[in-house]
Amino acid sequence: MIDGNVTDDPFARYVSRLKDARLERLNAAFGQEESRSTGLEKALQSAEERLKGARDKVERASASPRREDVEFADRTDELLAQASVEKSISRDYLAGTRPGVIGLPKRLGLRAIRYAVKTYTDGLFAQQEAFNAHTTSLIAGNARQIKSLLSRGNELEQKARLQQDFNRDVISCVRAMSDAVCSLSDAVREQREFGSLIVSLLNDVIDGSSELATTLNERADQRLVACEKRLDVAERVLRQHAEEHGSRLDAAESSLGQVFSRSDKLEASVRAIDKRFEEDERRIEQLVDDIASTSKSVQDTHSFFSLQLEAVDSRIEHSEIRAEEASKWMSNLDARATKSEERLARSEEGLARCEEWLG
Repeated sequence: MIDGNVTDDPFARYVSRLKDARLERLNAAFGQEESRSTGLEKALQSAEERLKGARDKVERASASPRREDVEFADRTDELLAQASVEKSISRDYLAGTRPGVIGLPKRLGLRAIRYAVKTYTDGLFAQQEAFNAHTTSLIAGNARQIKSLLSRGNELEQKARLQQDFNRDVISCVRAMSDAVCSLSDAVREQREFGSLIVSLLNDVIDGSSELATTLNERADQRLVACEKRLDVAERVLRQHAEEHGSRLDAAESSLGQVFSRSDKLEASVRAIDKRFEEDERRIEQLVDDIASTSKSVQDTHSFFSLQLEAVDSRIEHSEIRAEEASKWMSNLDARATKSEERLARSEEGLARCEEWLG
């Protein structure tokens, strides 16, 4: 027989033990979710700090001028000054107006003419060798700059991968929450007030996760915009360097034109030494070929820079595709949340039927 004491009923004792066990499992699940949420918050703060440090570095680098540009300008000024001094010295030496140097007579001897021509051509060869060495160093500096741009692109790709891992962790957290909702539907049959409280807590957690996902998407968009700005700045700098190289090559060509006119005048005055003068002409043609090869290398460098910029643009498009995939994942999460709400509604209906049956 069943008396009035409920504790003596074995079914009631079994139900109470089952309820206690389920409550303990729910408390443990909520503790795990709280620890995961704190870990995600710490990871988000550390990512924000790293992004802030990277922005500070970029601002400091853009505010200070580059060392290669300063050295290139100084070296160019030195070469121009040296060339003007050597031209004035050779002109004064031939005219006999330089102080401390005896001028050449109108009827020049063969040795004096050879010495003057040799001195002038040797000075030109030395200037051309210095200019070629400086151009080589400048090309090496541009190669280093391209390597730094590639390393920055790799860092951005690594950050995108970290962002993807973080989104996966968020998805796993939401899946764990949906599992907790399923287990909660069984406990709602015993205590409706406790079940309503759990539902409100889960709704708050889902809202917080959706807000976190939106903030993460906004930050990813901001990072992509910052990357595009950096690439625009790098492209402007490369174009400016290419224009400077073109102007300097034009100046070199004009100086070579002056050299050609001067050599023609010397050829009219020293026709007796045609053989020696033909050798000088071959040397000057070799100089022209060297300058042409230098301009071709500069054009090749410019084409290489354009190819690198196109590669960086393709990487940015790939990151945008990844962002669209993340938005699709968030829409799937919303659909799962609606399914969990439907499950809760069904559990509430079952709880109502149980209460009617127990009543």
